[in-house]
Amino acid sequence: MGRTLRIWVVLTLVVANAVVGWTVYRAFAQEAETAKESSSRQLELEELIQDAIVRIKRNYVEPVDTEKLVYGAIKGMVRALDEHSNFFEPRLYNEMKIETQGEFGGLGIEITKREDGFITVITPMYGTPAYREGLLPGDRIVKIGDDELRDPDINDVVEKLRGEPGTTVKITIWRVGEPLFDVTLTREKIDVPSVVDPHLVEDRIGYIKLARFQERSVQDLDKALTDLERQGMQALILDLRDNPGGLLTAATGVCDLFIDADPEPRTLVSTRGRDARQDWVLKSRTPGTHPRYPVVVLVNGASASASEIVAGAMKDLGRGILVGTKSYGKGSVQTVIPLGQGTAMSITTALYYTPSGVTIHHKGIEPDIEVKVTIQEELERRRQKLLQMEENIKNGTSENGAANGTSENGAANGTSENGTANGDTNGTEHEGGNGATPSNGASSNETLLKSLTGGGDEVSEAKYSDRQLQRGIDVLKAILVLQAGEFHLLKQASE
Repeated sequence: MGRTLRIWVVLTLVVANAVVGWTVYRAFAQEAETAKESSSRQLELEELIQDAIVRIKRNYVEPVDTEKLVYGAIKGMVRALDEHSNFFEPRLYNEMKIETQGEFGGLGIEITKREDGFITVITPMYGTPAYREGLLPGDRIVKIGDDELRDPDINDVVEKLRGEPGTTVKITIWRVGEPLFDVTLTREKIDVPSVVDPHLVEDRIGYIKLARFQERSVQDLDKALTDLERQGMQALILDLRDNPGGLLTAATGVCDLFIDADPEPRTLVSTRGRDARQDWVLKSRTPGTHPRYPVVVLVNGASASASEIVAGAMKDLGRGILVGTKSYGKGSVQTVIPLGQGTAMSITTALYYTPSGVTIHHKGIEPDIEVKVTIQEELERRRQKLLQMEENIKNGTSENGAANGTSENGAANGTSENGTANGDTNGTEHEGGNGATPSNGASSNETLLKSLTGGGDEVSEAKYSDRQLQRGIDVLKAILVLQAGEFHLLKQASE
């Protein structure tokens, strides 16, 4: 009896092992079969592209250049990914590399192709032809010359807008609430300063506009801060409005000027992607670069990308107070990958996260103090800035004050907002507007304009026509009073 039982147990174990073994074998076999089918399907699809090129060249009514077909195929593939990915033909790739050095030719506008097919202005760059002619974020470009833009390829639009300095281009603008109107712009060599107009706006309160994150941004900002500190600055307004972004290394370097690494480094921004090599944590490195005076950071709906990295770090780490309206919401990393024949593509490989772990992408950074402005107020702010520029030119003074914003000649090095430092990128930020450059996507013109102005309709009675700036000054004044223990001044101000 015992022997029979043992035999049955052995047989049961053998059968069980056989069943388990067969099940595992079938699982692996099915997985291998699926992988084989997937690989086979991939090869079929890749051959489909080649087949299409061959048949087009053989059957199209006119001879077709192979380069045109290949470039068009790559553009289509990249465009199918998302609104931030792009393919760069050799000339565009070379110009894109020049942009982060701060000097190039064109009109000076950031553009995007919206989901509805319209080419839309993200922001005109400070002091450029587009800025001087009064173009605004949210303006739709519906015609270039006599050519209507009906669901165009954004790179084709860029080609039409760019040209030799001194030449002109007429564009037709559709602005919300207004009839179509034409603007003729003269192309020029664009020298985009990074640090603009550092000065004391009030007693002990400094102001610096950071127009773009470029190779020299950290160096120029550091110098401007030092000069203002020598003049007695005890609080700062850092203006990131209309700043479309730039180099990631410049953004973290700017943060490092304000955020202490003592007693230990603090996370400034992190990225997460499908590939573990795209997972980064960038931390502060410099202990006590500048005094820990109060800082107000001005943001609006055209503050994007690298601007949002700085704004998010300053807010999350308690180093600055954000004033204005919600930022744009471009928080994705584009890696610039050089291809053959002098071309390159820029594809999204990761998303940015603020120090608190919040994603920026499609959400933006909410200000601590929201100050809405009307479109009319925004236009007046820009008009006042233009008048100030003209006055500076008349007086022979530098618009940039302590920092001239002109970058060195040479290739960008390090890590860009669009890529990593592992050889897959040249360290450039391709969102910049060399005349007109493809940039961030937007859901609607109305949304973009509203994000810039906040939809406010109040009438400003402040000392400055710029109410966001005025609110920032008032906040810093109150902080300085509290720090000095001069509470009677607050009481007088409230009476």
